Amino acid sequence: MTDPRYDPKFQHTDWVDNVDRISAGGANGFNVRFDTITSDLRQLSTVVLQVDAALDLAAGGAVGPQVLTVPLDFPPTPQRDGWTYDANGAGHPQAGAAGGTAVMGLTLPDHIRLTSFRAIGQFGGGTTRLILTLGRAQLTVAAPVPDKLAEIRSDTQTLPASYDVTAAVDSRFGLVDLSLFRYFLLANATQVSSPQLTSLSAVQLGFSAA
Repeated sequence: MTDPRYDPKFQHTDWVDNVDRISAGGANGFNVRFDTITSDLRQLSTVVLQVDAALDLAAGGAVGPQVLTVPLDFPPTPQRDGWTYDANGAGHPQAGAAGGTAVMGLTLPDHIRLTSFRAIGQFGGGTTRLILTLGRAQLTVAAPVPDKLAEIRSDTQTLPASYDVTAAVDSRFGLVDLSLFRYFLLANATQVSSPQLTSLSAVQLGFSAA
């Protein structure tokens, strides 16, 4: 099993009295700095879960099915339609035909076997299409098309207004191998008329010891 890592991205540059104009927006504003801090905290919580899973495996406590709750950490996507968070931490796509696409990397314990992909949130219905994909991609530079481990789609199954859906992970790709692959969650929504009615509030991955 690879060692858990935590690499904070936030590096504070001191503001200078009577020189810097403090504002909410911009590369030197409050928003970008606090967004980075928030992302660091979510990454830290993911690492804590990774350590916990590693300890379970080491102690032989992960013989049966286990569940890993994934903190949502869709990064800002400047100059493109993405997802934003509400006051409760749920992600919502942008409004419009293009909607929003967002992707986040997953920090997983090495050599576990993923078995299920669970997503919880709200769905606005109508013409809105929502696709949530759990995937992996090779670490090589010229990587082929990523493998699809599991997917939840509103165009192939009926999603209620408040959905809680679990999809089985393709057994061919279930074994986590961090020496060969990186893992990610992709959220895509199109034809979004009411962003507040479509959301992703929680993701859980079922796994077992390999």
